[in-house]
Amino acid sequence: QDPVEGTKIDKGGTVYVVVSLGKETVELPNVVSMLSSEATKTLETNGIKYTIEKRFSDSVEDGRVISTDPEAYAEITSDTTVTVYVSMGVETKKVTVPDLSNLTEERAKELLEKNNLVLGSVRNDYDDKVAKGLVIKQYIEKGTEVSENTSVDVLISLGPKPVDTTAVEPTTPDNDNQPDDSTSPE
Repeated sequence: QDPVEGTKIDKGGTVYVVVSLGKETVELPNVVSMLSSEATKTLETNGIKYTIEKRFSDSVEDGRVISTDPEAYAEITSDTTVTVYVSMGVETKKVTVPDLSNLTEERAKELLEKNNLVLGSVRNDYDDKVAKGLVIKQYIEKGTEVSENTSVDVLISLGPKPVDTTAVEPTTPDNDNQPDDSTSPE
């Protein structure tokens, strides 16, 4: 202001003041979908302060910007720090494979689904110890840590192998008193 504070002036005198327009603002550029390195370079070029936060995303590729706070195109001041959210890709959750032995195929499928797993291929074989229709073997051992939605293949029992019941004709000893039909008399 002119004159400065504390200076006496005549009544009705003029005081000149400069009114601040506030801090200078800039428009936050859109860095969404850029690689993290490209995004930070863009922000630095525009003199914008930022912090990086990493998050899992089902839809944005690892290393790319998911979003910013404030959002793109917002008017920000030089003292604004923009938070840049960068994808770490899809989060792969780990689950433990349950014990499927001696379960029916349907029950094994239900238990796998309850644990965010999938019943894979189902094969059948004979087994003298495991009843027909029950799991003999699973091809990922129980207690193994795997990613969600992993397929677990199983082998289901057909029960004991059937016994060969083909009838065999009994043999009789040769009877010397009977004529041999295969030879003719001379």
